[in-house]
Amino acid sequence: MSTSHDQAMHFIYQQVLSRLLDYMSQAQRASLQLLVQRLLVAAGGVERIGDFTLLLLDCGDRRSAHALACVRAAQLIIARRSRCTFNLRVATARLAGVGSHALENCERSFSALFLHDDPRVRLLMVEEGQVVPFDIRRPQPRLREEREGLLLFGHMSGAHPHCLLGSRHHLALADALGKVLEADSEINALACAVPSRERHRYLAWARGCLRRAGLPTGSPLQTCARTLAGGLGHLHRDLLQRMQGTDQGQPSLRHCVTWATPLQLIAIDELLHDLAAPQRLDSMLGHREGWADGMPALAASSDPGLVAHLQGLRGEHFCQRGYEEAFNGYVWRMRGTAPEIVAPGWETVRNEATAYFEQAFDLGDSQLACLLYAPFTARGQRLDYFLRRCHPAMRVALPYLHRALQGRECPRAVEKWLMTNSGLDMAQLQRLYRHHPLAGGGNALMAQLARRDLDLRT
Repeated sequence: MSTSHDQAMHFIYQQVLSRLLDYMSQAQRASLQLLVQRLLVAAGGVERIGDFTLLLLDCGDRRSAHALACVRAAQLIIARRSRCTFNLRVATARLAGVGSHALENCERSFSALFLHDDPRVRLLMVEEGQVVPFDIRRPQPRLREEREGLLLFGHMSGAHPHCLLGSRHHLALADALGKVLEADSEINALACAVPSRERHRYLAWARGCLRRAGLPTGSPLQTCARTLAGGLGHLHRDLLQRMQGTDQGQPSLRHCVTWATPLQLIAIDELLHDLAAPQRLDSMLGHREGWADGMPALAASSDPGLVAHLQGLRGEHFCQRGYEEAFNGYVWRMRGTAPEIVAPGWETVRNEATAYFEQAFDLGDSQLACLLYAPFTARGQRLDYFLRRCHPAMRVALPYLHRALQGRECPRAVEKWLMTNSGLDMAQLQRLYRHHPLAGGGNALMAQLARRDLDLRT
């Protein structure tokens, strides 16, 4: 770059910093100085700050936007005081439950903070297991692996709506974090805006998952974020292989928590003022309020509207309560633990969630309703009940459906009906037919995941 270009960019960055400070309260500006000091200490002093790289996960909620704004302000403050500053990596993930609203919020924040063209910053996205540069213009891909994981896990675990996009999402998020760390070996620390109580709950849940998989759960998990992400990420991939029937008992699973170079965890929520509350910063960052903004930090990593949609479908197809009644009941229960949530109307949620499931997973309401019944496991124990509720005209074909699921000869039309209404192929359906949710062995982890929602409570 030319000297004149460097000077122009330096001026722009100082303007960004000035705007940030103007939109912050006095308490926020004071806490920002604490963040600067914490980062300098983590880097080993101002003389080593240029070799320090910090990673921040952005989930598109208000807490993430405010955390990113503060980290960016700290980066620019240090650059103003010394010759160099730390490098910043910002990662997002396209997973089941992460919709366009969150990614659009990320893009507006990135643009407002002038992150796209800053050589000290890299904006990353994990998409279908690959780390790629963040680009909101990329069309919504078909999340094939996530689709398969969602369907297989749902059928095998009993398909409660809160678990379909619940704690398994955190395994996928840890896997995405691990891929970012593998792709960029320069990262030294992870900035975390999750409150202390929720961090401890997350760690207890993570250790429980690893223990059920027979993995070590000792002190490295508590002191190294890279080790924890590696263990949970490998567990996520192993779980998918088990569900697909391709598990080969990989010996590397036991060693995945010992190889990694230590990664610091910088808990910035303890330093910064009221990250989750509405602030003047929202207007500067272009943040558009969503349902996730009123949720606890752990639950804000996915769109709560998608779970509410599944609850509505459950009421409509399973309990015959009607979509609206089941949806409103779920919102009422949520407000018992998160009274700040601002839930859109059920019609809006239904339209947006239906479009999301169709675009990202090629799943319609009929296939989601089939998933909620989980009619194929335990040798089709609930198949007749499912047909009576949703497809009464197909009850005459019940013997042929069982024959198809057993792998025996049957009319091709029967197989086509099964695949169309489930979203799975015949090999997967026949594997589900042989699966029994109450069996022991490798199902302990699945049962653990099926009991926890996104907030890792119930």
